[in-house]
Amino acid sequence: MNVRKLPTIWVVCEDRILRESLAVPLRSCGRILVGPPERSHWKESEGPDLLVMAAPSEIAGDLSGLERLLGFVRALPRPLRGPVPALYVEGTGPRPPTALARSLIDDRPMRVVESPFEADELLTAAEALLGAHLRPLSLRDRARSEWVARRVELFYADLELPSLRHAIDPHNAARPALLLGEAGTGAGLLARYIQNLAEPAREALVLVPVTSLEAGRVEERIAELCAGRRVSAYLSGLDRAPRALQEELAQVLGQSGWLGVEAVRWIASAAGLRHIASALLALPWLRVDLPPLRQRPDLAGIAHGLTRRWAETAGREARLADDAIELLRDYTWPGNLEELESVLELSLAASSNTVLGAADLRIVPESGPTRPAPVAARSAEEVAPPARPVRGEQPPATAPASEPPRPEPLDPEARPGLPELMPPLAHEFRGPLLAIRTYASLLEQQPDDATLRRELTTLVEGDLVRLDELFARLERFTRFAPPHAEPLDLASLVTSELEKRQSSMRTRSLVVLRELDHDAPPALADDEQIRFALGALLDRALPMVPAGGDLYIGSHHHPADDELPARHRLLIRFHSPEDVLVAPDENQGPRIPLDVLMARALVLRMNGTFAIDSSGEQDNVILVELPS
Repeated sequence: MNVRKLPTIWVVCEDRILRESLAVPLRSCGRILVGPPERSHWKESEGPDLLVMAAPSEIAGDLSGLERLLGFVRALPRPLRGPVPALYVEGTGPRPPTALARSLIDDRPMRVVESPFEADELLTAAEALLGAHLRPLSLRDRARSEWVARRVELFYADLELPSLRHAIDPHNAARPALLLGEAGTGAGLLARYIQNLAEPAREALVLVPVTSLEAGRVEERIAELCAGRRVSAYLSGLDRAPRALQEELAQVLGQSGWLGVEAVRWIASAAGLRHIASALLALPWLRVDLPPLRQRPDLAGIAHGLTRRWAETAGREARLADDAIELLRDYTWPGNLEELESVLELSLAASSNTVLGAADLRIVPESGPTRPAPVAARSAEEVAPPARPVRGEQPPATAPASEPPRPEPLDPEARPGLPELMPPLAHEFRGPLLAIRTYASLLEQQPDDATLRRELTTLVEGDLVRLDELFARLERFTRFAPPHAEPLDLASLVTSELEKRQSSMRTRSLVVLRELDHDAPPALADDEQIRFALGALLDRALPMVPAGGDLYIGSHHHPADDELPARHRLLIRFHSPEDVLVAPDENQGPRIPLDVLMARALVLRMNGTFAIDSSGEQDNVILVELPS
């Protein structure tokens, strides 16, 4: 029979009477050990699950008791599961200010009980801290952790990465990890993997794009993001930071003690070492090298694994033929794993074949040697070059009925007409109006409920604000003049639009994984209109991501080749358990949200291409190309 081990509680206080009075009501919570901070037997005792502390003083303003208590806590070894929670109890007489104690004991979960205290109050606070500390992962956290583990197993099972094993070793808990690889090789995924498995455990993964840091405010900004929590901080794009900012980061992380003192595990990503300052490289990084996909001998295994996963999700049989694998091996994969997954998902969704051949793959090689797709016994229409994943063309009429609907391209010179605008506009209005009718019905049933009236007023005002914002955006869209193409930095533009929404993303604990090509040449687009389009897409996508969920956004520059001019590709991918961007409508065909429709129209008017795909269950992909 399994017997649950009782938690161990240490009651640490110099006042014998006070510590004994604290110990009595806590005996029902677990095994109690009491003593002053200097007591030698603490070193030989089993580590605690909860610290109960008090620092009384006989002289007003004397903080020596609190200093001794802090020294005792600091000397405690850190258990693998994270810092021991603390219950601080105000002593009697002239006591140190509670606010001061709270601010100084800032590296662990903590509650304060003020004197004089009731036994029930003390017991409730202790049980709450113990419950939170010993509680297992929630179902959602377990599912997310398992999802990350499965993807890491899929992408890296056959790749020897000893440094990754070292990064999750508890003995390396204070060492930072540096993930080196091209865009799309999975640095963001591995950062989350290290966060999930590394010991001591961390509360969350905090994304710190170096492009969002301001010289002279690095330490302040990092402190704001970490907010005193025990977290993993992910510094993405370390090599893209200006040299002065890198030097400041080296000072903050190294000489000021963030690596060894703060309860933060540092993880960074970079394309290579060439543009990283020597002061940063001097830090004790655990370096994990991620090879590009074109150099990996296990590409076929990854492609088969992605295909099996897609088939299981879609509930159908699907596999790749040998000629498809050969074509995948010949392609240079500038977008690496992310591009491979996108190509396979779009190709599988667009074909009803159980076995996908080379002709079924929606891929046009960018460079390097290629083999032509075999013609076999197909008609002239069937052997035409397959569409690129970012194109917005409608599938041919011969496509199977089960293929998910895709939006038809708009005339680049025209805005959407009234027939195209009215269905999404009506849909946008129908939801709030239906909600307002429901509120009115509830209010009619309970007219004297003041609380209900306040809550319904708040809801109605929120709906009206959203409708007003929708009208303002639609009016602005209709006033746009023909676009004026000018050079602009697409990666910086994306970063700027994300920063505008940082507050709301933080409130909902969203994680935005960015892999932006900051070294790319300028794109050619109308700055105001592309900002409008990107803002409309983000404002539509972010609310669809569940609280605590992830959104991926990446950009990549593709140089000109024999078939296509130079272009910039922007990809947004997210999972939404409640809705999809493009939903089928029995009467109108594909139902496209108004924000997406306006964004698509602007992109096409700037000689770009636009496609949205919601072929997986609640998986949404937006692909945009702009000229270079």
